[in-house]
Amino acid sequence: MNRMFSRCVVTLAAFVALGLISAPFLAGRELGSDLDVQGSVMVRNRAASVGTRIEAFASGTRLADTTVQVAGFYTLRIPPDDPVTLDRDGWLEGDEIRFVVDGETAQPTLTATGGSHQLDIAVQFISDVKKSTWGKIKALFR
Repeated sequence: MNRMFSRCVVTLAAFVALGLISAPFLAGRELGSDLDVQGSVMVRNRAASVGTRIEAFASGTRLADTTVQVAGFYTLRIPPDDPVTLDRDGWLEGDEIRFVVDGETAQPTLTATGGSHQLDIAVQFISDVKKSTWGKIKALFR
């Protein structure tokens, strides 16, 4: 019976090492709550259309993404970071979360704390001005 118990412990340790079972699960502690964000989403003063992609980033890591299901509104659930894994895979307290709408940075950002947050985000005209100005500069050298 002692050998069988030893094999179970070794197998369990292997599963933890491979990431198939996380240590918080084994210890009975929870990781923390998801960060739920919802609100309006505007792109150049127009409601974002259905299918528009929204991504959330912190410290250069993509934490979550979603698509607009109702024109002009979004909901996004960001999981907490799992402290057992080596890779960053979720939010940490105090993170500055940046939103990207169809590849363009939206404003404002959100300081991460657990729970639900109402945050209206928008992509402004600024990126259009930068792109059109650069195009004019390049045209001068043709």
